[in-house]
Amino acid sequence: MSQQLSLLTLAAIAAVASTACSEAVPPASEGGYIVEFITPNTLGKTCAVTNDFVHSGEVGYADSKEIRSLLKDTVRGAIIQCAVTPNGAGFTAAGILDNGAGHHLDFKIDSVTAGMPAQGTIGFRSAKTVNTYRSPSGKPCTFSFSAAQAPQLAAGRIWIDFKCSDVVDVSRDSACSIASGTVAMQNCDQ
Repeated sequence: MSQQLSLLTLAAIAAVASTACSEAVPPASEGGYIVEFITPNTLGKTCAVTNDFVHSGEVGYADSKEIRSLLKDTVRGAIIQCAVTPNGAGFTAAGILDNGAGHHLDFKIDSVTAGMPAQGTIGFRSAKTVNTYRSPSGKPCTFSFSAAQAPQLAAGRIWIDFKCSDVVDVSRDSACSIASGTVAMQNCDQ
C-alpha cells in the first residue's frame, strides 16, 4: 500500500512539474527605428545640438519601405518594450527602444487605425543630442503609414512613420524637429 501511495505521489509531482514547464515563454520584444533629427522648429527657439545639423539615429533598421533588422530585448544591454493593444476599431501603441549605448526612442499613440494618420508623442536621444528631446504638450507628432506598412498594424506589432515639427529639451531650452522617422516593433504585449 505504501509503495502504491509513493508511486501515486511521484506521478502527481511529475504531472505538476510537466505542467509548469510546458508553458511556452513568449518571444522577446523586438524593435528598430530610424530618425532624421534636424535643427529647424516652429517654436522660434535655437536648436542647441549644432547648426545645420542633420542627424540620423537608429537602433536596428526600419524605414518606410523595409524592416532590415530589429534589436531584441536584453541583447547587448538593449531595452525593447512595447504594447500594441486593441482599442475600439483601432489600437493603442507604445514602445521604448534603447540600445544601452546612448540611442533611445519612446513613443505613445492613444488611437491608431491602419492606413489612417494619428497623433502621439515621441522622445528621442542619441550620443549627439545627449539629452532627450520630447514632443511638447499641445504639439503632438504625426504618425502615418506607407502602403507597405498598413498591413503590419495588429495586436502585438506596429510599423509606422512619424514626424514632429517640434521636439524640446527643456533642460537647455532647446527646440529642434524630426523631419522623418520610422519605428517597427513586434512581439509586443497585446
